[in-house]
Amino acid sequence: TTYSPEGNLVAGSTEKHVYLWDAKTGHRLHQLDAHEQPAKALAFNQTGALVASIGLEGDGEALRIWDTQTGELLEDTATGLTKSGQIDFVLQDTGLLIHTVKNIYQYAREGNTFTPLIAPDTSDALARSIRGGNPNYAVSSDGQRAVICYKPEEGPYQVALHNLADGSVVAST
Repeated sequence: TTYSPEGNLVAGSTEKHVYLWDAKTGHRLHQLDAHEQPAKALAFNQTGALVASIGLEGDGEALRIWDTQTGELLEDTATGLTKSGQIDFVLQDTGLLIHTVKNIYQYAREGNTFTPLIAPDTSDALARSIRGGNPNYAVSSDGQRAVICYKPEEGPYQVALHNLADGSVVAST
C-alpha cells in the first residue's frame, strides 16, 4: 500500500487487483486488474498521475503502470526478475528503480530494458543485507539520482550515489 506524493490518493493490493481510493473521502476510484497474487510493491509517480505495481505472473514477475485518472493500463511488461520488493519512478517517469533480493535494477520504459546498478558479484551479500531489514536505496525528490548502500562479498558496506540519467557513479565510499 502507498499514498501518492500529495496524499490525495492511496493504492492498495489484494489478490488480482490494485485499488485506488480518494484518501480524504475513502471513495474507491478504480479497481485495476493486476497480478495473480497481491502486488509485491506499489508506487506513484511524483505527480500522482501514474501508479505502478510489480507482482507474480506465471513463472516470473510483471510490471504494470496505470493512469490514475482513467484507470487505463499504460504498460504491461514481463520483468524477468524475481523477489522484487520496492519500486520507485525516476527520471521524470521515463524509468523506475526495482529492488529485488539480489540487486537494484534501473528500468527504462522506452526500450523495456533492465540494468543492474550493483555489480553481480555483490548479490549474495546484498541479499543478506536486505533480509536483515537494512534500507538499500533512496531516490532524490527530483528522481535524477539514487543513493545505494550495499555490502560486497568482501569488505565493509559501500555507499554509492548514482546519476540515473547516464548511469554514472557520482560519489562512493
